[in-house]
Amino acid sequence: LKKKAPGKKVIIGGAVLRCLPWQAIQLLCALPYIDLVCVGDGEYPLLDALAAVEQGGDLRSVAGYYYRDRVDGVKHSGVQRVPEITSQPAPAYDAENLALLPPKSVTLPVLYSKGCYWGKCAFCSHPAGGGVQRPEVFVDQIHSLAERHGVNNFYFAGGSIPARFAEEVSRLLLKRRRSIGYGTFMKIEKTFVNNPRLISEM
Repeated sequence: LKKKAPGKKVIIGGAVLRCLPWQAIQLLCALPYIDLVCVGDGEYPLLDALAAVEQGGDLRSVAGYYYRDRVDGVKHSGVQRVPEITSQPAPAYDAENLALLPPKSVTLPVLYSKGCYWGKCAFCSHPAGGGVQRPEVFVDQIHSLAERHGVNNFYFAGGSIPARFAEEVSRLLLKRRRSIGYGTFMKIEKTFVNNPRLISEM
């Protein structure tokens, strides 16, 4: 990309960098064609970076990134604000692209949390806390995606699913008679193990 368009900026990020932020420094030192590395949630950093490009601003002033500085080496531009999960819109999937895949192979991720209620696992990229989507809003998103795309398999994306959220979502899906298959992260603990009714509803 840099060879064909040397003036374009290359920005990378991802979940792994959240738990291994030092890799952002290594990437910038090792790969000169990378301009910015985002650590953490990327919604606002990406929007702000696009706005800076459109307005001819300096990308190094956009919060949320590690960048290369000729004098000081790799620097961090500051902590970026994190959007509330309740303000997140439903994911938009392109119907034409989905139509290219075998129907039974399609699993759509839907975000239900911006973190994890447990948040103590050293290997995980999900931060502690972060909030959980309202169950009724989440089920509305599942229902809308299922109707729009004819898909019945979903991935509930987020940290370890809280028992209370799982229970409410299961009841709402049953109430709507919406039969789906889904996968998610779950911490095996008493709130699940000692509640066979919840496991049955899920």
